[in-house]
Amino acid sequence: MQQMSFIVLNGLSWGMTIFLTAAGLSLVFGILHILNFSHGGFLMVGAYLSYSIGHLLQANSLWVFLALAVLCAVAVGALGAVVEKLVFRRLRGVNDAYSLRAR
Repeated sequence: MQQMSFIVLNGLSWGMTIFLTAAGLSLVFGILHILNFSHGGFLMVGAYLSYSIGHLLQANSLWVFLALAVLCAVAVGALGAVVEKLVFRRLRGVNDAYSLRAR
């Protein structure tokens, strides 16, 4: 029974992760009309960063994991803001043939 509850919680958390990534992609495309495929990349950077820091600290507590998740989310959000300023703002005035832009 414990294994079944673990499988259900794991499936729900994975489904929520995929939903958040898809919702972000859908919102950016719907508002800016730019296909931004970097959501999955940022998700993986945050997951790898969280795993790496947790492995270095040998963290095995739920509270440490949650603190790392929040810390890595802030770090990836800052990285996303930098990428938006350096890359995506330049794409706003570019011809549609050069960017993945839909109208």
